[in-house]
Amino acid sequence: MLKIKDFVSEKLKQTKITGIIYWFFCSLVAGGPQTGGWEPVLPSSSLCSSAAGLNITAGPGENVTLTCKAEDTYSVVVLEWKRDNLGKKKVFVVKDGRPFLSPQHESFKNRVFLLDPQMKNGDLSVVLKNVKIEDSGIYMCRVLEENDPFGSPLKMISSINLSVYRSCRLISPLVDYC
Repeated sequence: MLKIKDFVSEKLKQTKITGIIYWFFCSLVAGGPQTGGWEPVLPSSSLCSSAAGLNITAGPGENVTLTCKAEDTYSVVVLEWKRDNLGKKKVFVVKDGRPFLSPQHESFKNRVFLLDPQMKNGDLSVVLKNVKIEDSGIYMCRVLEENDPFGSPLKMISSINLSVYRSCRLISPLVDYC
């Protein structure tokens, strides 16, 4: 692990990035050169992400799948998809197996649904329909399991950076319309 941390720290210095999040064997570590090192955060024994740190690029109007995978969906009591800049509002929430729409941000109403409504095989992925430039941001899949102590914070098991680009039309070789 030390060699990986040294390599990542060196790359961060070269690219002037001040901090970054990585998943390593299903444990979240956070930090960077400016924070004084790397520390484990929210290690998770029963959850593992196959899509941590995934980058997705899409054009306006496209549908995108935000992937999230848990080893055991039977123990998931709350599934929460949030975006980094929405405050207390959420992208999508499932409680006890049912969508819970009251905390959902208005801009996501009728545009987000589970890829697999039964969440079989640990699939907690959602589809975001008809993406807009304003949908760009970092999306986080977080869960609360039934064996977590009362009052426990939700565990992040996946993060996805969605970039929705402007769609332009070429009017002539020298002029484009965006």
